[in-house]
Amino acid sequence: GDINRAAGAWDEALKADSKRDDVRLRLTLVYDRLHRSPEADRLFRELIASYPLSPLVHYFKALVLLDRGERAAARSEALRVQQLAPTELVAHFNDLLIAELRKHS
Repeated sequence: GDINRAAGAWDEALKADSKRDDVRLRLTLVYDRLHRSPEADRLFRELIASYPLSPLVHYFKALVLLDRGERAAARSEALRVQQLAPTELVAHFNDLLIAELRKHS
């Protein structure tokens, strides 16, 4: 359906310009929704290698890990986001994520 079309469109965008890290970041979420975890994980490794201090990359990874049921790993990533001085927007959503993780721990 729609998610498969989205994956195809983002794949094409990345083929057109392999330096588009914004596309790579979006693809991590799409791949994970399609249960293409190895591909999502590969993209996360690339992004974290390029941007190890990016709160946004770590926040997205925390979301994916939570979606997979990997709560401890998601919490670790969310706590990492706090250490990285995120923007107000990322901090807000990360705080909501941490609150959600605390509810079920």
